[in-house]
Formats: sequence, C-alpha cells, structure tokens
Amino acid sequence: MMSEDIIVFFENEFDIESVNPNIEQLKKLDSRGVIITAESMRYDFVARFFAPKYGIPEDPVTGSAYT
Repeated sequence: MMSEDIIVFFENEFDIESVNPNIEQLKKLDSRGVIITAESMRYDFVARFFAPKYGIPEDPVTGSAYT
C-alpha cells in the first residue's frame, strides 16, 4: 500500500522547528505532501506538514496529516 504522503523522521523536535523547506522542490514530488516528525520532550511528538502542490505551503494545524 502506498501512502499519499512522504513521512520523514528527525532526531529531535528542535530539528523540526529549524526546517526551512524548499517549496518549489516539494511541488515536484510525486506525493500529496511531506510530513516531518520527531519525538518531543514535552509531547508525544511534533510534526509539520507541507503540501505546496495543493496551494498549502504549510498546514498550520497539520490536521490533514493525521487523517
């Protein structure tokens, strides 16, 4: 089964905060979007979701990544 999204796991939550994605390159991927995630010291995990191909440079709530 193939996912609609690419999931990338990072070492820690600070890596997630510092990511500055190349939106133009993400548009070229053969996927709906890209989820980046890592374990968190305060929460179970942190995540960000990017889907610029669909006009969403970054989903501020990341709800679509959880469905």
